[in-house]
Amino acid sequence: MLHHLAGDGDAALTTMHQLLKDNPDGKQAQAGRNIIVLYSIRKGLVDQAKAAVEAYARHQPQDPDDRYRMELLVTDAYLRAKDYASMKTHAQHMLEASKEFSKTNKTEFSRRDEMLLKSGFLLADAYMKTNQKAEAIQTLEDLRRLSIELPSGNLYKLVTFRLFMLDPRLDVAKIFEDRSASAKSLLPEIVASQWLEQTPVKLSDLRGKVVLLDFWAHWCGPCQVTLPNLTRWHEKYKDKGLVILGLTKYYGHGDQRRMTTDEELVYLREFKKRYRLPYGIVVGEKDVNELNYGVNSIPMSFLLDRKGVLRYISPGADEEEIESLGRMVKKLVEE
Repeated sequence: MLHHLAGDGDAALTTMHQLLKDNPDGKQAQAGRNIIVLYSIRKGLVDQAKAAVEAYARHQPQDPDDRYRMELLVTDAYLRAKDYASMKTHAQHMLEASKEFSKTNKTEFSRRDEMLLKSGFLLADAYMKTNQKAEAIQTLEDLRRLSIELPSGNLYKLVTFRLFMLDPRLDVAKIFEDRSASAKSLLPEIVASQWLEQTPVKLSDLRGKVVLLDFWAHWCGPCQVTLPNLTRWHEKYKDKGLVILGLTKYYGHGDQRRMTTDEELVYLREFKKRYRLPYGIVVGEKDVNELNYGVNSIPMSFLLDRKGVLRYISPGADEEEIESLGRMVKKLVEE
């Protein structure tokens, strides 16, 4: 650590190699391999960094975040060297570590999505560089499937956009025909501090209904574009089992002024009346619902069928996206 703080990479490497010679196992040894990878990459010693990562994979304990960071350094080094075959191998290890992280770190949503996106995109790029377009597309399709399973609207949105760049003919909704990913786990329950013109419910209480969860905000222009469509769908399908819940939270401002929680709640009630929104509004507890569903941009909607299975994610408000969501609402209501 003293060599590291002094910026003496050579001495840090020498010390870590000595540590590993005498003690190849345990937390200190694995931490030492992290340091070796870092300084080896800085010095252009990619083979040495590669050997340290491989040794890390053979010893215990292992941390998926550490493995990811080391593989990222090696992957990037091979990318800069245009050694795309080696880049592909280490990007695959990155993605494996990212998936393991997502299993063991259930609350670090932003970090999880960042790791999955970075590793998945690098792997897809490596496939493209080695003339394996089908494998690149499959990598991204697998990530889309994982985004549904988690769920993560952010992951779904960004991976879908990248897929469109590779395959402009992509059928966005086709992946939802395979319900295995959605059915693997129950969707997170809604956490609310206030229910506006809506009896408090759990998603489990809505089995037998088609449920549309719409994440929105009163200050969001694109969200306001979607409101007439939500109202229209509510009126058209409410007697056929459609339940729409508008999920929002306290933002501390509205109507170009700062607001207290009480003031914003009054504003939300007035907003609902002004825009004649006939469906229930759910005011969430801080960012809990957004984190649980991987929402970092709005509007974003999640459509559940009568069995509670996630059947569609709508990540925007452009005309084509609204039409696509409308078709899916009609389809599920008629099933």
